[in-house]
Amino acid sequence: MVFQRQKLVFKLKKFIDSELIKSKMTVVLKDILPLNQQNVFISNEEQLLKKINSMKSDTYAKLQIVTDFDHTLTRPDGLTSFDMFNKCPSVPVEYVQVNEKLKKEYGDATKTVNMSDEEITEHYSQWFRKVYDELKAHIEKFPLSELDEQADKVKFRDGVENLIKTCEEKEVPILIFSAGMGECVDAVIKKIIYSPSPILKSSLTIVNWIVMAKCSV
Repeated sequence: MVFQRQKLVFKLKKFIDSELIKSKMTVVLKDILPLNQQNVFISNEEQLLKKINSMKSDTYAKLQIVTDFDHTLTRPDGLTSFDMFNKCPSVPVEYVQVNEKLKKEYGDATKTVNMSDEEITEHYSQWFRKVYDELKAHIEKFPLSELDEQADKVKFRDGVENLIKTCEEKEVPILIFSAGMGECVDAVIKKIIYSPSPILKSSLTIVNWIVMAKCSV
């Protein structure tokens, strides 16, 4: 199932929650208008409807969300978690320059070279190891409060903030499984739910913490 980058996921949730859908024992594809648009392609309609009806019958009590962060929850035309960090005043220009060089070297390669899943995994592992090595080499002290200032510049996709707040209210677990910088992701999420902890009421968990031991907090 391939969605073009629109509000389809959140429109879908709205339809699942609608009185029309709630009143029906079994949902069929024609009931869900967002999935009947010309720019929506469904490879396995039977499997899709099985999942939707399962979500409907199980309710949020059995729901868990696993998601990426950069360019998934956030807009593809906005700042990434790494961009946030690079724009902080305490980050040396030398680190930013090296980081941009690595980004061009490793990021562009995946667009021009055909790689297997194993090769892509190793490729990104090398990239992030080098970024982390540069981080340790260039940054001796970093005030995490600067991330709070940059967090306001990160833009979510339409509906994401409401989704996170709803999951928090309903205690739906969320795992942000991202290669982005966990400290930056946490700073952005806190702007939505106002929690000082990466482990939230809804068990929202962020992976890939840099854990900068030299940094001030």
